[in-house]
Amino acid sequence: MKIERDDHEIYCILQGERIGYIEYSKSNVITASYIFVEPEHRGSKATKLLLEDLMAMSKEMSLKINPTCGYMKKFFTEKHPEYMI
Repeated sequence: MKIERDDHEIYCILQGERIGYIEYSKSNVITASYIFVEPEHRGSKATKLLLEDLMAMSKEMSLKINPTCGYMKKFFTEKHPEYMI
């Protein structure tokens, strides 16, 4: 699995296929609005890798994360509140 980014998404690639992504926007914070992993890859390390890359981007840019989707809000609230606004 490899992780790639563009201006609005972080995505996970496995054997040439996109199997998951996080949608985000940037201003004075990173607003993480949606995470999706294909059903057959849920429970794999795809979700973990996507979230780790979002946190790495947050550190690189010195920006906090505003998670607006329920899954990411719960993840950051419970495991990594230091990244949240």
